Amino acid sequence: MVAEGLRLRTVAPVRFTWTASYAVLLVGVASLAAAAPSAAERDASFDYLHIEANSGSASGGHTAICFGDRCFHFQQAGDRTIRLHRESAPYFDHAYRALGNRTIHDYRVPVSAAARVGLLNTFEDLHQKQQRDFGRLDTLHEDRRFLDRLAGGQGRDASGKGPVRVPGSAYFLENEPSYPTPVSVEPGRAFVDGPVQSTTIERVARRVRERYGPRCLEARAATLGEAIRDLLGGPTSATPTAAAPGDGALPDSGLSARYRELLSAWLAVEVLHAAPPLRQASVTVAPARMALDQRDWDAIERFRTQLEDSLVELYGSKRADWGYPMLVGLARVTALAEAVSRRELVLLDVFREDAEVVPAAEVTRYRHLLSEVLLERYADLAAAREAFVDDPSEMRWSRLEAAANLAGELEDALRHGEALRVHHNAPVPVKSATRGDWPRPRAAPATLARLVAVAHTRTQRVGDELAEAYAYDLFRRNCVTEILEILDSTGLTPDGVGTSTASDHAPVDWSASRLARPLRFIPFVSAYLVRSRLGASRLDRPSYRQLVLSRMEASENPLFVQLRESNVLTSTIYESNERDPLFLFFTDDSALWRPLEGLANLTVSTAAAAAGAMLLPVDAGTTLRRALTGFAASVPEIFFVSVRKGSFPFAPHRWLKEVGCSGDSRGEPGC
Repeated sequence: MVAEGLRLRTVAPVRFTWTASYAVLLVGVASLAAAAPSAAERDASFDYLHIEANSGSASGGHTAICFGDRCFHFQQAGDRTIRLHRESAPYFDHAYRALGNRTIHDYRVPVSAAARVGLLNTFEDLHQKQQRDFGRLDTLHEDRRFLDRLAGGQGRDASGKGPVRVPGSAYFLENEPSYPTPVSVEPGRAFVDGPVQSTTIERVARRVRERYGPRCLEARAATLGEAIRDLLGGPTSATPTAAAPGDGALPDSGLSARYRELLSAWLAVEVLHAAPPLRQASVTVAPARMALDQRDWDAIERFRTQLEDSLVELYGSKRADWGYPMLVGLARVTALAEAVSRRELVLLDVFREDAEVVPAAEVTRYRHLLSEVLLERYADLAAAREAFVDDPSEMRWSRLEAAANLAGELEDALRHGEALRVHHNAPVPVKSATRGDWPRPRAAPATLARLVAVAHTRTQRVGDELAEAYAYDLFRRNCVTEILEILDSTGLTPDGVGTSTASDHAPVDWSASRLARPLRFIPFVSAYLVRSRLGASRLDRPSYRQLVLSRMEASENPLFVQLRESNVLTSTIYESNERDPLFLFFTDDSALWRPLEGLANLTVSTAAAAAGAMLLPVDAGTTLRRALTGFAASVPEIFFVSVRKGSFPFAPHRWLKEVGCSGDSRGEPGC
């Protein structure tokens, strides 16, 4: 039921197994910005979404609730907990209807303004509470790995790197060939002393000394070094106190986070002191088609001046986390100076050092789709450029920087047939060097052993508490039941007017129907209940394939279209990919022929499974996996149930620009 791959961190990055690993790439930076809902939408309704089933994650369907542009939905996480995620409606729509190829049934429920605000606040509060709870657990995990590392253990993360990385450090420092255990507790110098290599950073450093004193850099480096050495001996010597799930307490700043803040600040001072050049591997240039004119260069010069001024102010900040923005700011201002000198837009490379990669073979195979995506990336870049020229602010430069990175990466991959890096969320400059020679805290072995034991115990205890508090259950706590529980708890009345505290009407009795009590955990059953109990109007938003089919049938012979598009061999809409199960016929077009098509699919899957067993040493089990999942999806088709529709690895946004709808049109465009 739950789209376990569709998750939200900060704003939930979408991930439909393989397909949605690339979803954020296709959404782009502009689509992540939430558009404000109209006054009519805010005051009149909310939308309950039933997303149809498809193979892979959420194979039984999915549900969500939307308030204007904000959508909330529950998903099963990898630790078997149920979590609430929030994302923008356009992002959600594109991920499910285009990439996931699923039709969305939208049930609009009329409510009063007070009821709508109450429901929205309930979902927002729960989302924030879960963010705090699991953020606390993440802090404890980071501290445990950090202390393990200091104690000489193997406390590395899943990528095999050390537990603490310094965001922004890779713009000035390279990785070490290996990652040895640090042996020195005394902070050394991050850079070899030598002549100034970046006149821009040297100028910022000179202004800092003029503002804060001629020895301010040396004094601050010494203070930070002492703080790093004494990190385990002061008031932060214990890992964060773990509060009960949902108690409202903010997660404390853990040892790992504090060490990272101190290390970032120490490195920022080192950069100001040594004025090193940018690593050329950490910068990129804007796409060739982005030829800058004098308006652009004037805006860049104004922004460069503003940025230098803000960096001088930032050095005097009392914030503990000033180091990272200082590192990025120094890198940016250096790149800007280089751009002005070269008269070519030089930008920081904002892709993470461990970014996921689309293999070159996939880039070549889907070149036709990626070329369409590139046109949209160019449009995003043009919009970001115009916005920056109008107002050369740091926020708009960040948007321009990200848009140029996305367009340039895709342009290079298509031009040279290279692998394509992808990102999650809006890309930001966080490149981190992996090094074993960072200065580190000092502590007696006995002290470290005690802290390690405490960290392991607390991490385990809090993990167990959260696993119990947010335990996923297919029948009792899934994507459907959690939303219905909230609707129930707020006392929404059958006429949608108010809540139990603001209305004389009795709350909805979701279990009044004999069908509802045992089966309401099923998405389509819950949709029936919402429509029948709350008087919702229905609007169907077809999947990409269904949308194209309807357009084809309007301009071609419908029978010919059905025959051609009914199977994966002759379809002009769908292109088989190795992440989808193996099948022959689409069975969601006609229920009458579904059992026969299901038998054909079952036969194909069985034969493919036999072939996959023989190909196991060659294709690492890809054919066998696709055949077995195809077999599982074909069995329900024999009983008139379709749970497989195919998916698309890439999907330009223009595919869904002309919205196709059916049901109650509500007077919406395209319906």
